[in-house]
Amino acid sequence: RFAKNEKCDSAKIVSALCCFHSAIVHKQTTCARATQNIMDKKQQVKHIFLTGQPGVGKSTILIHAINHLRKKQKEISIQGFYTKECRGDDGKRIGFDIITFSPTSSEQCVAPLARMGKPKKNDAAVGNYIVDVDAVASVAVPSIDPSQLSSDSGGGGGGVIVMDEIGKMELKCPTFLPAVTQTLNSIAAANTETKIILGTLPTPRYGRIIPCIEDIRARKDVIVVLVTKANRDSLKNVMQNVVSQALKNNNMEWMKALEPYIYTRPIDAPSMNGSASPPTPSVSQNKTKKSSSSPSVVTTTPCGPLVHSHISPRVLLLGQTSSPMPTNVNMQYSERSLWTILAPMLQITTLTTTTIEEKEEEEEHYTTLKDLVLTRGFAIWDVLQNVHEKTTRKSRSKIDGKRQKPNSTTTTQITTTTPNEIPSFLNHHNSIVAIAFIGKQAFTTFRKHFAQYCQKEDFVITQNGSSRCIKMIVLPSSSRANSRVTLEEKVDIWKHELMPLLLPPISE
Repeated sequence: RFAKNEKCDSAKIVSALCCFHSAIVHKQTTCARATQNIMDKKQQVKHIFLTGQPGVGKSTILIHAINHLRKKQKEISIQGFYTKECRGDDGKRIGFDIITFSPTSSEQCVAPLARMGKPKKNDAAVGNYIVDVDAVASVAVPSIDPSQLSSDSGGGGGGVIVMDEIGKMELKCPTFLPAVTQTLNSIAAANTETKIILGTLPTPRYGRIIPCIEDIRARKDVIVVLVTKANRDSLKNVMQNVVSQALKNNNMEWMKALEPYIYTRPIDAPSMNGSASPPTPSVSQNKTKKSSSSPSVVTTTPCGPLVHSHISPRVLLLGQTSSPMPTNVNMQYSERSLWTILAPMLQITTLTTTTIEEKEEEEEHYTTLKDLVLTRGFAIWDVLQNVHEKTTRKSRSKIDGKRQKPNSTTTTQITTTTPNEIPSFLNHHNSIVAIAFIGKQAFTTFRKHFAQYCQKEDFVITQNGSSRCIKMIVLPSSSRANSRVTLEEKVDIWKHELMPLLLPPISE
């Protein structure tokens, strides 16, 4: 950053390095303090919870530890529940199931936790999933009752209670959280070392904490372990040993094995930086506002073209206005509706398109979808450099002489448009045989800026002294606002126009 500023002197560089060093020291101090706080309460800790991003492997580690415990200590009773994806005949996820452990039987009870659908006004729902509140109340809640352990003579009144997960869906049931709290409190009141809880907790998504989850984390008898892609393999082996040792030994020596994995985010903080409240959004230096007499127009850095690193593209998909560059560059274009058509069109079943729209799946799922699309020969970009944005108004105002409703969302009006360097891009990628426009507006805008290259249905550019004709195709817009055409019809039209032009799928 300093290299771009000609006026920057050595004093500023030294000052910046000092700030950077202070930040590192603060981070190390915060982690050390959080670790010390956990270790200070060694004598109280009985319960272990795993946390981490969705899909990182929390449940896998938990089930692995339980299976290991069953083999090594058959006399230990295990009860509780875990959740598992439910998939349809076509392999697509349709919901989640609750699966219970019984302290007196090897049989497992399976009940629906949630199913995908169109939630109605009074439905308990998380995203597009409708939660079966009755199943949670009748299956999950009884399974975590600690009194069941004492009724099992083989377990001697001890054992493991599994809670996977104390998440948004389970919390939709009004009796679930009181049951969790009652279980924790009853074990604490009994002051027994032979009952432990092994569970999972969600992490804050986009800085949004869940207060009741923070309450559980703050308990003196709970330790929370962070699962990541980098540590999940080693943590799997550590957890299988820790659970066994925690039931055998009362000296808490097993805690030492978990020290490298302790979750250090401060209680009630949305992130690891220790801030107790979400940061106040501010307008960055690369954003500018126009005068207050017109609608607020915020310009941001646009995304560049999306192209596979070593596969030559065949079709250039063009939207009208650019996507804003996200903080995580791997998530470029992830908010676009085009994926809802490309996934079924290419029969990609690694994840449902709904999860991309809701952004409930982790980064690797989107990366998988994106790579599968790009390997078929797609390149993705937009006609304009201007970033498509929406502004929210909290008061009544007039735009173009029309009164807006309070709290309405209006699309930013772009008065000056700048096209992307599409002719240069096409010259560089001479394997492209067609330009496909996502909607008529994208096509109209393209012809306005590149009229000199357009001849009937072809885009003609001169390369190395010879003319090159690139077919232009107008597709129905993938936006939900285009309700005149159903999603199935859009998929059929895109498939008919584009499939003959694409590369064959790469065999695994």
